[in-house]
Amino acid sequence: MTIRAILFDADEVLQYPDPGRDADLASVLGFVPEPVARFVAEVHAAEDATLTGSLDFREALTPVLARWGVANKADELRDWLNAITVDEGMLQLVSRLRGRGYCCALATNQQPHRAAFMARQLGYQTLFERCFFSCEMGVAKPDPRYFQLILAELQREPSEVLFVDDKPQNVHSAGRLGIHVVCFANSRDGRAHDALREILGRLGVDADT
Repeated sequence: MTIRAILFDADEVLQYPDPGRDADLASVLGFVPEPVARFVAEVHAAEDATLTGSLDFREALTPVLARWGVANKADELRDWLNAITVDEGMLQLVSRLRGRGYCCALATNQQPHRAAFMARQLGYQTLFERCFFSCEMGVAKPDPRYFQLILAELQREPSEVLFVDDKPQNVHSAGRLGIHVVCFANSRDGRAHDALREILGRLGVDADT
């Protein structure tokens, strides 16, 4: 097995929501939605409908916000979703892998506004050799076409590619195509990069300093 390219999911692998994000809803909306968990779930469900780029996020969010009486807060909620904690250790791991000659690409489901924020403001367009955002590809994980498009773009055989994602359904879909897979969720304790480096090492990927 010779892995030459590594695909990294973003959310819950390289990054995760800011710890105080839900608490910030009061300042965003002017009140605390109750129950908060249900409101957040509805916002994410609306976002999920936009991941292939066929539907505008603001349009999908409108009926949700109308139900909660905050129909004029679409832009604020869209920006609120960008409250992200980036795991710097994971980014350094990606940088080391690229320095050792591995093709490292971002493989993530995102709506256009958040994809642009991650690419430019978080610097992923520089860190990674390629960024495969679902909204730009017109198809989202776990659809196998998502991975087939990436393989074609990178001109790699499945056996040359490793995919790291926290969602079992995404890992399973990629694995069925012959891609090497690792189901991995960020521990949010500052040591996730060490754990992943050890896993990669067992797969023959050299990420040591």
